[in-house]
Amino acid sequence: MVLGYRGHAAQTAFLLSPHERDWRRVSHASIRVPLHFAPTYSLACSDSALWHHNVMEQQATYDDAKLILQLYEMRREERLREARKWFVANFYCQTFEEMTTLCPPGSETNASSRMVTSYWEMVASFIASGVLNEKLFFQSGTELLLTWIRVKPVLAATRTAFANPAYLANLETVGERFIEHWNRTSPGAFEAFKARIGTRPAQTAKA
Repeated sequence: MVLGYRGHAAQTAFLLSPHERDWRRVSHASIRVPLHFAPTYSLACSDSALWHHNVMEQQATYDDAKLILQLYEMRREERLREARKWFVANFYCQTFEEMTTLCPPGSETNASSRMVTSYWEMVASFIASGVLNEKLFFQSGTELLLTWIRVKPVLAATRTAFANPAYLANLETVGERFIEHWNRTSPGAFEAFKARIGTRPAQTAKA
């Protein structure tokens, strides 16, 4: 099926049904999210890759910018800000055992780790589903990439322990696309970024 989009109604013979709304309430934080990428269908093709290509090539809109600003405001919430600060300074785990030692169940560090990863998984879900423009987000969203770099070494073992192969799947998808984007548009930028944030500073490691 060929996919059309609300912003390209003139290019498709099948429009969104009249009852569809322009906004969807996101339960995580009561953010109103535009459905300017909501797909509609004709009968010519069923290629999901075409949908993925079209969504990722959409021009950024005012609604994308507004959503990014709303997500930024969420990060300023006191407890989440504290969790993010802790995560950046301390989460360098390379094994599941290191992670459970650093973040034992029921601890404040466990709560901080879960707050950070679940926040960025939520943001990544907006991007992966086409609700938020990927290219615009990549211009300012390097903290998502930092989070992906830090959790990647322990993700496979965590999925096994949780019996959940989809755990942080959106973060993985968008994190890897972020890397591809940098490698394509700014060769060397990812390697330099990872060198800065991917390993624990020597003075901290000795403490």
